[in-house]
Amino acid sequence: MKKILFSAAVALLIGGCGAKMTYQAQTGFLSDYAQLEQTSPSTRAFKSDAMKQYTKVRLAGVSVVQGTTTPTPEQEALYVKIKTYLEAGLKKALGENGTYTLVEASGDDVLELSYALSAVEVHFDDAQWNQFTAAPLGVDALSYSLYLSESIRIMLERRASHGDEVLGEYMEIVKDSPIVPVDDQLSFEGMKPALDAWLESALKGM
Repeated sequence: MKKILFSAAVALLIGGCGAKMTYQAQTGFLSDYAQLEQTSPSTRAFKSDAMKQYTKVRLAGVSVVQGTTTPTPEQEALYVKIKTYLEAGLKKALGENGTYTLVEASGDDVLELSYALSAVEVHFDDAQWNQFTAAPLGVDALSYSLYLSESIRIMLERRASHGDEVLGEYMEIVKDSPIVPVDDQLSFEGMKPALDAWLESALKGM
C-alpha cells in the first residue's frame, strides 16, 4: 500500500493529472505518441512505408533525458559518459547491420536517426505495458526507494525522419535490466548491463 501511495504521489507531481496515467512518461522526444501502436508487451511503434526507400542512414545523436530534477555535476558527467558510449555503440551496430549504409552527412537519400534514453518507474501489475511513470535519472529523496526496490528501468525512444517529415517512431522499456544504485548513486558500471540491452533494442523495427 505504501508503494502504491508513493507511486501515485510521484505520478501527480510529474503528470499533474491522474487522467494522463497512460502517457505519464512522455518525454516529448517523439512527435506523436498517440499514433504509436503496441507491437509487443514492452514496445510501441509507428512506421511509414516511405522508410523502405532509404538505404542510407545518419546518426543524429542520442539525448539523455534527465527528468524533472536538476542534475548534480556528478550526474552530468554520468550522462556525458552514457551518451558517448551509446553513440559509439550505435555507430558500430549501424555500420555492421547489413541493411543500411551509415553516412556522416545529411542528404536527399539519407534517413536521419535520433535516439533518447530516459528513466521510468514500471508498474508490472498493470494491464497495459505503458502504465509507467517518468522518473529522475539519478538518486534523490524522491526516487531513492524506487531505485532500491528495483522498480526503475531505462526507456529507449527512436525517431526516424527526413527533413521535417517523421517516418517512424519507436519506444521500448528495457524491462529485464533494473537500474540498481551503488552507494546510493548511479554509476556507469552499474548501468552498463541495461545500456547494453538498450543498444540491442536500438535497431528493432527498422
